[in-house]
Amino acid sequence: MNQASIPELLLLLVLYFLPTIITAAKRRDDWPTPVLVNVFLSWTIVGWFAALYLSLRPSEYERHMAIAAAVADGVAMASTRTEPGWYDDPDAPGQGRWWDGSAWADARLDEYGQPLPPT
Repeated sequence: MNQASIPELLLLLVLYFLPTIITAAKRRDDWPTPVLVNVFLSWTIVGWFAALYLSLRPSEYERHMAIAAAVADGVAMASTRTEPGWYDDPDAPGQGRWWDGSAWADARLDEYGQPLPPT
């Protein structure tokens, strides 16, 4: 073996076992599946891509945590929703404007609290 082929061989080995390296770096609980697919089936290109997919996909724990975070965000958004009512108009300080719970309505109050005619 000449000197130029050793680095090339090392590069090919790293590429071949890349899914296993990723699996080890992520410290996955389900490590046997991607490692076994990588070791025994990566000589087929499809097997290598399958092992890569298995090593990159989120684990069951990561999926559950993502769902829990999404639910928590939804609860937080629902609980911080501003109720419908009269509020200071952000476009015209000193005037009130009706907030319907999701958007500003055209109904306005003047500085004395009296309804203004629609414009």
